[in-house]
Amino acid sequence: MKFTLTVLVLLVVAVGTVYTQPPPPTPAQELPAPLNVPSAPAMQPAPAQPKERTINQLLDEIQAVRVQKAELAKREQSLMAEVRKLIEQQNERLNKMGLGIPVQPPVSVDFAVPASPGERVPAPSIPVPARQ
Repeated sequence: MKFTLTVLVLLVVAVGTVYTQPPPPTPAQELPAPLNVPSAPAMQPAPAQPKERTINQLLDEIQAVRVQKAELAKREQSLMAEVRKLIEQQNERLNKMGLGIPVQPPVSVDFAVPASPGERVPAPSIPVPARQ
């Protein structure tokens, strides 16, 4: 009987300590990730009125554009000369092998870009070799 009473007391003490202890810490529940809602664009101040350019500034800009055009024309001529040289070499090789018609080098190439969407662009001035 002593044994039963001891077991009963130990059981009550064990159950009592379980209920009196604080609950074990639970892992923090993760909140769902916030939706990526685009934020409103930052309001920028209205652009200030551009200052009027002087005639000298406009003339300087025109001169700079003309210099750029001259450099581009010079570069184009250099590239065209290189193309002509390569075509001549190809023609020589074709002639040595007894194959076909020689390819004519281009005289000029005009890649016109329309100034406005509705503007009509003339056909490019790329010569087309005649078939023999």
